[in-house]
Amino acid sequence: MFFAPPPAPPAVVVPDTEIVERSSHYDIKATDEPGIVKEMNEKGPSSYWAYTNGNVNSWWSTKQVGATCVLVNPGVRVNINIVYPSWAPPAGVKPQVITKWDAMLKAMVRHEGEHAQFAKDQGNALTTVLREHSHDSSCQRLESYLKKKSNELQKKRDAADLDLDKRTGHGSMEGVAISW
Repeated sequence: MFFAPPPAPPAVVVPDTEIVERSSHYDIKATDEPGIVKEMNEKGPSSYWAYTNGNVNSWWSTKQVGATCVLVNPGVRVNINIVYPSWAPPAGVKPQVITKWDAMLKAMVRHEGEHAQFAKDQGNALTTVLREHSHDSSCQRLESYLKKKSNELQKKRDAADLDLDKRTGHGSMEGVAISW
């Protein structure tokens, strides 16, 4: 007797990770170094001078097709919002204050960019997981596997964020500091 091989599962299209980046600012009005630091301490988000919020959202449905469960409408979106201080030096501010501000802001943008990259990496890794494991023998197995991998990727990113801030003193060892 001749048996045909089982049909291949339907092709699942997993789109590229959608990345939405925004930045917002809080205004600094001070005219001298101690005033700038005071305002950033008071106005900064979550007790920091700058902060990156990177949310990774994923979605999918599953559908049993014969002996195989497949993903339906999968996707991953990364929403990144970075909050920075904004300062337009008023007339008469000493040039060295402006120089220090510019160096600090450049380091801050670099540091917060590292946090943003961790969120992008997590989202792209999750998209890869969805592409590489778009079907399984049962929907329960598929759901369980994807949730487990998603949680692992979140834990990995959380650890990377913590390690970055620990290694750099929340960026202060990278220049996110004003030493007057």
